[in-house]
Amino acid sequence: IALLGALYLLFSCSISTALIYFVKGRVYHNKIKVFYDTASKVAKGDFNVRVPVFFDKPKSEMDYLAVNFNKMLTEISSLENMRNNFVADVSHEIKTPLSVIQGYADLLQNQDLSVEKRSEYTFLLSEAITSLTNLVTNILKLNKIENQGIIQKEKFSLDEQIRYCILSFEDKIEEKNIELNVDLDDVTVKSDRALLEIVWNN
Repeated sequence: IALLGALYLLFSCSISTALIYFVKGRVYHNKIKVFYDTASKVAKGDFNVRVPVFFDKPKSEMDYLAVNFNKMLTEISSLENMRNNFVADVSHEIKTPLSVIQGYADLLQNQDLSVEKRSEYTFLLSEAITSLTNLVTNILKLNKIENQGIIQKEKFSLDEQIRYCILSFEDKIEEKNIELNVDLDDVTVKSDRALLEIVWNN
């Protein structure tokens, strides 16, 4: 009887242990499936998904993994938002010189233009193209500034730069029947010429 009791107890313990491991295995399997499903959504471009957590403080390795996994997703989502904003800002900045180029290109189609006006518009068109080239360079420069804090300063005439920026919008000013009286003092500054031009154009 004692032997049968011992065998029964051993059998019961074995069954209990097997059940515990089975339940734990199912729990871990389900948690891993949650990670897999979440990662699959991220791979498809959804950066707003998160692994659900049902605890106040992580206790197990899986809990810590869930917390760190969600932190990683938050960082990825933040970077994606920054990328989208950057693309939108760049698109906006590029539209300005492109609009100027389009305006002068249209004006040059007029066969009745005087030689002086044609020469003036050709010069301004060339300047707008240079401005667009500088803008693309500045976009790369802005990225370097953000990462390294590098600004290239030089002395230049601020009033002359502002006059040129106003002149580059001449066609828009005339189109809206705006009367502009520009009276600027001579001002020399030491700064980054190209980056300030972005400010005035905005």
